[in-house]
Amino acid sequence: MLLGVGTQVLALVSHSNATTLQEQANSESPNSCISIVGVSANADCNSAISYQSQAVTAQTIAIGTFIGGGVVLIAGIVMYIAGGNVTAPPQALRITPVIDAHTAGLGLSGTF
Repeated sequence: MLLGVGTQVLALVSHSNATTLQEQANSESPNSCISIVGVSANADCNSAISYQSQAVTAQTIAIGTFIGGGVVLIAGIVMYIAGGNVTAPPQALRITPVIDAHTAGLGLSGTF
């Protein structure tokens, strides 16, 4: 989710740069960048088009990573809640007699 937020910030910066360049180009020559679509003879318009494209790409990535992060977060919460209260098995050490027709002794077993 944090990656999505960070990428969204990059998208906003690129969009801001595109808007600034478009306004700068239009102030120098009115209506030189009426629309940020295609290729223009004005270098500022072309830079604005590039920044706008970067902003759209970054925003798409941001949305995808934000949704993916949300899904992982929700899955983690569900697994935590559904996991229940798991207690460790009790630790024990047992000594048991072993008697056989040919052998006698003690057996040692335990759980850890």
